[in-house]
Amino acid sequence: MNHLPAVLKPFLVLGLALTLTPVAGHWLATQTPCQATRAVAKAVSTELRETFNPGKLVRWGQSALALPAQVGDLFKPEEPTVNAEALGAFNLRLSWQIRRYHDLYFDRVSAGEYTVVAYEIGADGHVYNARVVPEYTSAPLDTAQLAVETVRNLDNRLPSLPANVRSVSVMELFWHGGRLDSEGSMVDYLSTLPDGRFIQPRQGVL
Repeated sequence: MNHLPAVLKPFLVLGLALTLTPVAGHWLATQTPCQATRAVAKAVSTELRETFNPGKLVRWGQSALALPAQVGDLFKPEEPTVNAEALGAFNLRLSWQIRRYHDLYFDRVSAGEYTVVAYEIGADGHVYNARVVPEYTSAPLDTAQLAVETVRNLDNRLPSLPANVRSVSVMELFWHGGRLDSEGSMVDYLSTLPDGRFIQPRQGVL
């Protein structure tokens, strides 16, 4: 055993321990020394082969790698929920402010034309990244840009977002009202929402 690698010694001892049970000891007593030696060597070999089975090692490795993530999930804090009432009140304030400035757009747009504007609002009420969504817009680009200016005029005029909301992503339809005849599309969906506005809150650490 002194000539075996250190890592193999515990497995060899385990194999011998499993082999030399009382029943096995009685059986060994009936064998010749040569037969007993071969039997022990075979048992040890089988134990080592099973221990270092590639399939087992791969499965053990996969389990070990997955364990930290599984443990992390157990202790992951619950994400705080958004206060729907507070978000609804914020949306009403947003609508009120939009109406103060939307004549800039509606004085120029023709009946039946519409524009979709996407923008973000930060936790402090700051409006940023307002832009036309051309694939959902039928108004001429220069007219559609007036809807973007309407949104930009909201900056510094909005309250802070509700607690636990770091920002909101907004998709807003500017149109003359009524359901638009484009069933199944984003424009159709927005035309069914109050004020044509879809708000997606983003939660997390500010």
